[in-house]
Amino acid sequence: MAIDLYRVRVILDGWQGGPGINTFHFRSSVALPSDSLDTVADMLSAAYYSLALYLVPGLTMRVDPIVDVFRDDTGELVRGESLDAPATVTMTSGAGGISRATQIVARFGTNDVKHGRRLVGRTFIGPASGQALGGDGLVTSACRTAVQGAFDGLLDVVGDLRLVVWHRPRPEPENPGDPPARAGDNGLVTSVTALPKPGVLRSRRD
Repeated sequence: MAIDLYRVRVILDGWQGGPGINTFHFRSSVALPSDSLDTVADMLSAAYYSLALYLVPGLTMRVDPIVDVFRDDTGELVRGESLDAPATVTMTSGAGGISRATQIVARFGTNDVKHGRRLVGRTFIGPASGQALGGDGLVTSACRTAVQGAFDGLLDVVGDLRLVVWHRPRPEPENPGDPPARAGDNGLVTSVTALPKPGVLRSRRD
C-alpha cells in the first residue's frame, strides 16, 4: 500500500565544490505531532556535529526547514511541511590535507527484499578531513565507529517517524528492451555502517 514519505535535507557548504546535500527519508503510520520533524532536525544536527573531527574545518551544516511530503509509489509531491531548523553548525576540529571530493560513505541496511534484491541505501558524508583516513587510505576504525554511533539514534522511533530507504519508481519504458515499469517502495532502516573504503563525490556537472 502506498504511503507518504517525508524528505529531510541536510545542506553541507563552505567548501569548494559545495554545497552538497544529504537526503533522509522518513515514514509515519499516523498523523505527526507538530514537533516530530523538529526532533529529527535536532538529531541530524547533533549527529553531524559529533563527526566534526572527521570533517574539514570550515564546513557548515544546516537542516533545510522545508520538508517535502511525497507518495512512495510514484514520487509525486503531496504537500510541503516545515520544521524549526537548528542553528547552522560550523566544523572546526578536523584537519585538511586531502581532496575535497573524498567522502565517508554510510550504508543504510534494511531487512526488506524488493524485486529480488535486498534494499539498501547510502549517503556521502564530507568532505572528509585528514583524521578520517589512515595511512593505508582507508577510513579508520575510529571514524567508522563514530559514524555508526552518530546515526544510531535515528533508527529508533522519533515520535512515529521511522528512517527508511526509498526505492524509486521506474517509469514506463520508452524503447524496446528498456526495463519494465515498477512502483516505488520503501524499507525500514535497521543498521548504519560506515564503509572501509572512502567514496569520491562527483558533481553531475562534471
